[in-house]
This record gives sequence, C-alpha cells and structure tokens, in this order.
Amino acid sequence: MITGQGHRGLWAAAALGLTLTGCTPPDPPPPPPEPSGPSAFPPCSDSSGRLIADVDNDGHLDRVTGTEGTGTGLGISFGGESGFARPRTPGDLLGSSPEGEEEEEVTAAVADFDGDGWLDLAIAAAAPIRGDDPIPPRVTELRLGPFSDQGVGQRTDELDPEATYGLRVVDFDDDEHPDLASYYYQGDGVYGMNALLGGAEDGLSDRVERFSEFDFTHREPEEDLPPPALDQFHPACDT
Repeated sequence: MITGQGHRGLWAAAALGLTLTGCTPPDPPPPPPEPSGPSAFPPCSDSSGRLIADVDNDGHLDRVTGTEGTGTGLGISFGGESGFARPRTPGDLLGSSPEGEEEEEVTAAVADFDGDGWLDLAIAAAAPIRGDDPIPPRVTELRLGPFSDQGVGQRTDELDPEATYGLRVVDFDDDEHPDLASYYYQGDGVYGMNALLGGAEDGLSDRVERFSEFDFTHREPEEDLPPPALDQFHPACDT
C-alpha cells in the first residue's frame, strides 16, 4: 500500500522529472558542412535578376529573390533533388519570436561580405515602433556562410545594436567588397542610416561615420538608403 507520504514522494519525483524535462532546451539546428574553400558554384545573377548560388554547401543551386529591396521581401528557395522549395522569408530564417513578445519586423540581406566565396546572411529583428523611444532589437547579426535553411551559419557576429527596419547591400567605398546599409529608428520620430563596410576581419566593419547619416524625419528606407548594388559584385550566370 502506498501511504500519503509515498504519494507525496511519487508526485515530487514526477514533478521533478517534468521540471527537468521542461527546462532542457532542444538542441540547436546544426550549421551546414564547413567548406574547405570557395564554393564550386560562385554566386551569379540570372536574366530574371535572381541571385543563384549554393547557399548551404549541399551541392545544389539555390535561388535568392528580393535583393533590390530593403530586406523585408528577401526570399531564398533552397534547391534539392526534387527542385526548389518554397522561398524562405527573413522571418523563416530567424524563427519565431519568443513566446509572449509582440510580432517583430524582420529584415535580411545576403552577400559575400567576407570575400570567402560563400554568401553571408545579415539579419535583424526589431519590435514595431510604439511611441517616441527606440526599442532595443532582439537580433542584429551577421551569420557567415554557408548558412542553412534555418538561418544557421558557420559563425555569428553581432552588428551595431540599433532598432533596424531596413537592410540593403550597397557600395559605399567603390571597392571589391559589398557593403551593408542599415536603416534604424533613433527616437523622437527621427531615423538614420548606418554604413557597415564589407571585407573586414569579421565580414562587416563597425559603423563608418563618414558614410552614415541620420535625421530622416520620415520612414522611407527605399528612398533614404543608397541604391542596391548586389548585382555589381556578381557576374551574369550566362557569361
């Protein structure tokens, strides 16, 4: 016969087991295989303006669309034996926001920022603007490629901790490396642009003041950011 004390012991053990189970986070998804050198399929632009590359180092070509926007319309269709999967959005690549937090605005951009022959993923998640003060973003990261269909790269580096609402690959300094322009909310209705230069040791530099701007009093990243320049860093696929 199980006594009241025995019942309490069983319930305590069960509760402990549930607690331990509930507190164990799932293993994070793995990154793609580490490359031994540049990709065998260097990124190129096709006749439809799509960026074609082996993003995840699986030997299959992938398609990137929406590269001329400001990061919200980016889509990556990962290729496989049966063709291309549905496009993965910036939100898909980042994953859902933590439970209890309001919906985030997720932006992303891809380019070979570190010059190793693989596309890298710049991604940012910021809460919608409420009031005059900026809300610190949950994510502003550069994930060095190759990266997976879940946005997991070989290494992750933090970018400038601004509430970012637009990302675009541009050319600030007229060199061989793509650069990144980020559009952020400064507070009190004022927006600004951070300039991050490609080719740095970690892929992107810290903010470069001589190219950065602020005091945009309207939210129009398409107009305020420099023109997109990703296609100038990659040849046409048919050449």
